[in-house]
Amino acid sequence: IGRSNLRRRVKQRRGFVPGGVFLGVYILSQSLGIALVCALAAAGLFALTRLMQRQSLLQALAGLIGVLVCAFFAWRSGEAIDYYVTGLWINLAYFLALALSIVVGWPLLGVLFGFVRGEGMDWRQDPHRMRGYRLATGLLVAMFAARLIVQVPLYLADHVTGLGLARLARTRSQPMADPSANAHQRHQSGSFDRPDRFTRHRDSGFTDRAYYCLHTPSFE
Repeated sequence: IGRSNLRRRVKQRRGFVPGGVFLGVYILSQSLGIALVCALAAAGLFALTRLMQRQSLLQALAGLIGVLVCAFFAWRSGEAIDYYVTGLWINLAYFLALALSIVVGWPLLGVLFGFVRGEGMDWRQDPHRMRGYRLATGLLVAMFAARLIVQVPLYLADHVTGLGLARLARTRSQPMADPSANAHQRHQSGSFDRPDRFTRHRDSGFTDRAYYCLHTPSFE
């Protein structure tokens, strides 16, 4: 496992734990207050661990803020099911943004990966790459649609356990492929025309930060 992949698996686990703590404690105690306190404690512990590891303040606090927002909605309504409502809105926003990007001819995966790879929007001049990014973005649209199809009925049915398990299963699933790995393969094969810019981004951890901004396990 590469260093960046290991980091991402650790981040997935950190997003998994607070949600798992909330669901497990709520099922056992049937107390929303206790479940929220335990989830916040777990998120706070991970945030402190990140700070001790000298990670950026954004990385350290993102998960904690996500759990705080989820806890706020559940506390305000008094319903455990509303711990997950923010994630539904986030998934809907991703679905609409990605779908719209395909419709207007600027698939978001192409925009993101073009920026990460340091090639700008050159990929738009290649019909094959445009088609590939449309397809890849379309697959993400389908993924977010599938999440909503599964999770919205569970939310409307007030099925806390089912929705919680669905969210935990999503958090544990394999994330989107690392664009830097593909770019590195192209660079080694000689087909990547700007290796200097790619190397600078890769060495600075740019792809990790871009990935992190797109994936906030506490919300999704």
